[in-house]
This record gives sequence, structure tokens and C-alpha cells, in this order.
Amino acid sequence: MRQWKIFVLLAGVAGVIGFFTPLVEYHSADGKITDDASAFEIARGVDNLGDIFQQADQLARPHDGGQRLAKAWRDSLSASRFVVIAVFAPAGLLVLLGIVMLLRDRMGRRAGLFALGFGGTCCAAFALVWQADQGARDAGAVLGLGVYLLLGAGFGGVIAGLGAIVSPDRGAGD
Repeated sequence: MRQWKIFVLLAGVAGVIGFFTPLVEYHSADGKITDDASAFEIARGVDNLGDIFQQADQLARPHDGGQRLAKAWRDSLSASRFVVIAVFAPAGLLVLLGIVMLLRDRMGRRAGLFALGFGGTCCAAFALVWQADQGARDAGAVLGLGVYLLLGAGFGGVIAGLGAIVSPDRGAGD
């Protein structure tokens, strides 16, 4: 019996774990890791973000340009939250697909197409992040494990999707 549904679930779990592991690591000149940021931390935001926004608004009140800058900063932080969530959403959808297919006890060609699509989206998200990293040319920052787990989730989804399309599961009773 083919177990593509388990492969999809494991691929998705790898991507979800990647959401909580470092997305970016910052190194000092001697090579030690000085800081890191996971997608979860970026999505959660700074704990005292409301205080920062209030302080920025108070400082910007006398100046019209300062108010526009404070608004742009607030909007960009809100947008970055949604971007990192959207980058890892296909991995979550792979987990959901894997769970549904385990409950159904089979994975057909249609589910294989979904897995292929979600996996391909994970790979595309990795490619965009990798390309942005290459363009940044920041010697102190490197991509963290979370980005590579997203790539692994993408490859796993693509492989399981192709496998289910070529040779679908027929269920335990078949």
C-alpha cells in the first residue's frame, strides 16, 4: 500500500516547524550567532508595539511629514506580519491535507494535485526569500533553518503529490 498521505503530513509538519525556527540568523565578525528571528516572532510582533506606535504618534504630531512616516512604519510592520504568515501558509495546508487524507485512509489524484500545488508554492516562497537574501548582500545575516524546512516541505509536497497522481492510494479495504 502506498502511503503518500503520511509523506504529505510529514512534509507539512516540517514546514510548520520551520515557522517556529530561525528564519534569519545574525552573526558577529568572529562567526558567533548574535541574534535570530523566526517567522513566528515576526508575525507575533514586538511585545510593546502599542507603546512604540503611541510614542511615534506623539513625536510626529508637530510635523506633518513625521505623521506620514509613523503611519508608513506602522503599515509596513502590519504588512510584514501577513507576509510571513502567507509564506508558511502552504505548509499548514499540507498538514491539513495530510490529516484529512489520513482520516479518509486514502489519497487520490485530486489530493495529489493539491499537494503538488501546496508544495510548489512552498518552493516558490523559498525561492523568493533566497533571492531577497542574495540581493541584500548582508554579510552578517544568513538564512536560518526555518527557510530550509520550508523548502523541505515544498519538495515533500511535490514528491508526494506526483506520487499520488501516478499511483494513488486506494484505501485500507482495497
